[in-house]
Amino acid sequence: MKYLVLVFSLVLFGCAQSPPSTSNVDDWQLFGEQTAMKGYTKKDEATLSKSAASPVDSELYAAYDKGYEAGRIEYCSQNPRSLGRKGEQYHGICDDIDKWFRIKFEGGAQSKFDLR
Repeated sequence: MKYLVLVFSLVLFGCAQSPPSTSNVDDWQLFGEQTAMKGYTKKDEATLSKSAASPVDSELYAAYDKGYEAGRIEYCSQNPRSLGRKGEQYHGICDDIDKWFRIKFEGGAQSKFDLR
């Protein structure tokens, strides 16, 4: 059953970057994780509240934050050169985890243009 909920949540929030319309903490945690896994910066509580269908309370924001940090660790464990070569954009979310991430990412982005 938990697997079905996860699959449904992934389908529901897969491409969207708008906050969940529910007050379910699992949805908000998943939203935070997906936001980070796409390399996007973390939004503050006020910004999320403006774009959410209903007010974001401290419990929902804490779930979003927890998911975001888990997703950020996973995102930052990827090969930054490979991300750069793929043409991904980097928004600086790994700078405090790996001081070389940006440099490696930019090196990968530059290498896709090298014709050697």
